[in-house]
Amino acid sequence: MRENFRQILKEIFYVFTAGLVIFSVLELAWERVVLSYINLNAVLLAWLIIGIVILMIDKNKIESI
Repeated sequence: MRENFRQILKEIFYVFTAGLVIFSVLELAWERVVLSYINLNAVLLAWLIIGIVILMIDKNKIESI
């Protein structure tokens, strides 16, 4: 169960990473095209929280060995 949860979080993390890269490139190409619709601070905060949770799960996995 825990391994499935970790795998789902990793996939969501990858989606957020790709989204941030795409959004950044679009903002560089056309100003305000993404920021008009999406708050990138919220996306970045969600990306960071998911990354921290994944690291905590991995740390607990290593300590239990």
